[in-house]
Amino acid sequence: MNSENQRKVELLYELYEQAMYRVAFSVLKNEAEAEDAVSESFVVIIKSLRKIDLPESEMTKRFILKTIKNKSIDMYRSIAKKREKALSIDEYDLQSNENVEDNAINREIISGLEMGDDEKRLIYLRECQELSWKEISERLDISESAARKRFERLKRKLVKR
Repeated sequence: MNSENQRKVELLYELYEQAMYRVAFSVLKNEAEAEDAVSESFVVIIKSLRKIDLPESEMTKRFILKTIKNKSIDMYRSIAKKREKALSIDEYDLQSNENVEDNAINREIISGLEMGDDEKRLIYLRECQELSWKEISERLDISESAARKRFERLKRKLVKR
């Protein structure tokens, strides 16, 4: 990066960093994530530096604020998707059952033994939320018979442990 572009980036940062942070924080509601959004937006801005003539112009301001808004929304969606997919042990509202197989599943979840996210989700949907096979198959995007079979295999595997 030449010295002229470097000065332009520094000026853009001085002019817009706080406004960018406020936009990002308003979307993400998290300081660290808002800071990440600002950093990632500056990467986009630097790549588009040749399009920016006057850092103080209204057109530049709109471009920068639109960039941070879009980056923040993308990050929000990505984070929401990850949070939805990752079912932590704390989210399980486990109740003890008299059934030996059910108790084995509950112990497996609580003890945190190695298990894939899909397996955890299947157990959670069936045992904790008590969803039907049809509802589970729709949420996991698999057939009802596949959901039942996976659950049977998982139960057998857990009981053996």
